[in-house]
Amino acid sequence: MPDANRQQDFLLLSRFNARDTEAFVSVYKLFFTELHLYASRLYNCTTVSPEDAVQDVFCSLLENKGTHFESLLKLKAFLYTSIKNRYKSYLEHRKVQGKNVSSCYPRIVPRL
Repeated sequence: MPDANRQQDFLLLSRFNARDTEAFVSVYKLFFTELHLYASRLYNCTTVSPEDAVQDVFCSLLENKGTHFESLLKLKAFLYTSIKNRYKSYLEHRKVQGKNVSSCYPRIVPRL
C-alpha cells in the first residue's frame, strides 16, 4: 500500500506543479487545517484573519507558475515559510506605520 500512496502523492504533486485547479484544491484542503492553526498563533492579536493569511499564500503560489516542488513535504515547508515571512512583513509594515507592535505578538525567532 505505501507504493500506491507514493504514486498518488506523485500524481497529485505533478498536477499541482502544472497548476491543475482540482489538484490545487486538493492540496489546499490537505494542508489547510495545519496552516490555519499556525497562522492563528501568529496573527492572534491582529486584524488579519488566519483564513486570509493561508488563502493569500495559496493565491500567490497559484500566480507564480514557475515555482515547482519535488515532494509534498517540500511544498508544505514552503507554505509554512511563506506564512511566517508574510507575518514578518506585516510586523515590519506596522513598525513603519508607527503603530505599536504589542508584546502579544509571538516571537518567531528565538533570542540568542
